[in-house]
Amino acid sequence: MLSLVTNIYLIRHAQSHGNLTAHFQGQIDTPLTPLGLAQAEALGNRFSGVELHGVYASPLQRAHQTAGAIAGLHRLPVRIIPELSEIYGGAVQGVSFTELRERDPEQFRVFDEQPHLFTGFCEDAESVAQVYIRAVSALEEIATTHPGQNVAVISHGCTIRCLVCHAGGGTLQTLGRTQWTANTGVAHITYDAHGGVALLGENNLTHLEGLDLEEVRTGV
Repeated sequence: MLSLVTNIYLIRHAQSHGNLTAHFQGQIDTPLTPLGLAQAEALGNRFSGVELHGVYASPLQRAHQTAGAIAGLHRLPVRIIPELSEIYGGAVQGVSFTELRERDPEQFRVFDEQPHLFTGFCEDAESVAQVYIRAVSALEEIATTHPGQNVAVISHGCTIRCLVCHAGGGTLQTLGRTQWTANTGVAHITYDAHGGVALLGENNLTHLEGLDLEEVRTGV
């Protein structure tokens, strides 16, 4: 009996204004920069020859703008999934990374190196553990919806870090070993008919080769 494998192309959004100015965006709804629009166009061209059966994105415009560059070429709608959103940073959203590091250097280190212990820079923020749980659940639901098909999923730095860790066989406790994904970096994840998940590649940027496009590798 042929086993159905779902191919998920997990993609970080293109450069946004918050990335450009190095601010903690979280769920602040910032659009793509001119460079980000060029990155998204290159990404769309990359997937022009790939048969896709669904395109999903977080509600934040930097994600669904990026998703639109892929979906438009395939005449597919962009399906919005709130659980794919970036980590909610509470009152520190919009604060520069430089200021966050100066305010609380230890918590800043924990966010990057020991994210399983990160509970936020302020009381009303979301923890990385909460992001991990909601994001993994959302990706599994997408895989269940598309058995044996190919889908593109556009999300955000912290959220994708959680999903790549999960697909690679890691856990929340080992998340700190997972690299951050660059803007429009592509991870290839598969789910089999029994729910088994595998990571076949991550942070692939071949669509940007030969283009004069700046890479932004960090920031949420």
